Amino acid sequence: MAGLLEEDRWKAARVVVAGWGLISPLGLSAWETFTALCSGRMTVDRITKTAGALDAVQLVQRAGSVRVSWPSAVDPTVELAERAAREAGLVAGMDLRGVMTFAGTSKGAVLALTLAADALRQKLIVRARDCAAIDEAGFLNSVPINAQQAVALGPHGYLSFHLRRRLGLGPLEHSVAACASGLTGLHRARQWLSRSGNQLSSSKQINTALVVSADSALLPLFVHSYRKLGVLASFEHGAIRNRPLDQDRSGFLLSECGAAIVLKRLAPGTKPRPGQIELVDTVAATDSHDLIRPSPRMRTLRRIAGAMFKRNEVSVIHPHAPGTADHDPVELQVYADVLAQGNCSPVDLYANKGAVGHVLGASGLLSLVLACVSLEAGKLPPMPWLNCPLKVDSKRLRFDAEGRDCDRRGTHAVFAAGFGGHIAGALVRRH
Repeated sequence: MAGLLEEDRWKAARVVVAGWGLISPLGLSAWETFTALCSGRMTVDRITKTAGALDAVQLVQRAGSVRVSWPSAVDPTVELAERAAREAGLVAGMDLRGVMTFAGTSKGAVLALTLAADALRQKLIVRARDCAAIDEAGFLNSVPINAQQAVALGPHGYLSFHLRRRLGLGPLEHSVAACASGLTGLHRARQWLSRSGNQLSSSKQINTALVVSADSALLPLFVHSYRKLGVLASFEHGAIRNRPLDQDRSGFLLSECGAAIVLKRLAPGTKPRPGQIELVDTVAATDSHDLIRPSPRMRTLRRIAGAMFKRNEVSVIHPHAPGTADHDPVELQVYADVLAQGNCSPVDLYANKGAVGHVLGASGLLSLVLACVSLEAGKLPPMPWLNCPLKVDSKRLRFDAEGRDCDRRGTHAVFAAGFGGHIAGALVRRH
């Protein structure tokens, strides 16, 4: 084994999904969220007809918030990540203490940083008005320690610090890759498990990894920024037009969630047992075309999807599909073109952002958790927001508003794409 080439070492150790967790606006667990999706529920349902008097920020917060996370003593993003991680550990039947962790977030603990910056700014104003009344030590002691931490660590370091402290985790690596952050963390975890040694160890710290992603950025700064960028769904008479994969799409609804996956490395040469879900493939790349807009033909995604689909017959695709005018048609055409090169059966598409909303850096890992639950249930949720689905010149892609059964031993492909050209993908298969 010591003389294995790198690609052979990857093949020597297979990785399975041992547990998952999810907390979203539609449910406080993975199965609760999935059940809500299967019943046709959407986050926009949380906005009543009387919501016309609310401004954009209030509409977004009412529709997309996970309200149990906001009273958190540290930050709602930490709360979301912790809850999802605890569920993943419970499903996996393992203690997460000491486990190697890979986090992936786009914004991180931005509320903690915002509040801390405001607190420090007020102290600076007071000190500037009466320097004699507050000396240097007195000034520092008058600022809450969490505020100092939030500013010193930044939103990502603050999240990592408190997540490790509250769960007793082992070393933590943090990926920041816009909306592809969660799947980028997953890719790094699979790399680490596959390359961390040729022989299986008796230690859970070597054989397992936790991947966790969360974002809570329903703040005025981000809501108005995304509106200025022209990517936020339009608001009409108190309704939000959040319709990915539909011809009448206008952008996405900001939302928040926490998602987590526990991965386990099998002994070299060991195959997954019947019923186990294998993480077959992962990839992370960049396509540096534009800071905001996707490249016209998404060449990097085309190469990634082409390589994945060539090695595996895919039964379901979970696209990024944010619902923006220029992204969805190009992304669908990429899959159609790639699938046209093979002799595969028709592939179903399911885009969850029409129901859950866009959870930024956690969107890819959210899709992966839903893919795993779909494989367990043998069912894809409906997409009730689809009034007039996008036209795609392909007989290999099929999607409509109705839910449908799916093969419990199928292979699901999950993709995420973000600002700056970040792209990541993953394949899971149930044996």
